[in-house]
Amino acid sequence: MDTVLITGITGYVGSHVGKQLLEGYADKFKLRVTVRNVKKLEPLRKEYGDELFAKLDVRVADLLDKEALAASVDGCQYIIHLANPVVGTQFQNEEEMVRPTREGMQTLLEAAERYKVRKMIVTSSMINMVGNVWKRATGDHHYTEMDYAPYYESDAYTKSKIA
Repeated sequence: MDTVLITGITGYVGSHVGKQLLEGYADKFKLRVTVRNVKKLEPLRKEYGDELFAKLDVRVADLLDKEALAASVDGCQYIIHLANPVVGTQFQNEEEMVRPTREGMQTLLEAAERYKVRKMIVTSSMINMVGNVWKRATGDHHYTEMDYAPYYESDAYTKSKIA
């Protein structure tokens, strides 16, 4: 049975993606997940229930812990990368928010290549387009690459999503 790694399982999108995979595809995939802190898993246990939660292969891996993050990829055929520094967390400077995103992505890409991962899905955010109130289209505007927020004019969170 193939294994899917989800980073960011305790986030809003990650928790829903994980639950959908467990409810609809548990017969096709094993689910490995990474968390920065196991204490953050309790709400997930309540949301999933004990039976679904028990199916998770939980690994502790921060985006800046290259060894743990890469080790979590070993044995996986797929990666769904959803982890990102949390908005509202106190950072001393902008680089503290951008660095985990950039280095975590690099580590995952290198590990995916090393361990022959078949497919990797990376999500981002609409913040890439609208930025720090960079551009808010109205009506039936269809966003394209021309709408991306300019990196150097963006706030730290937007930069972390663009990086």
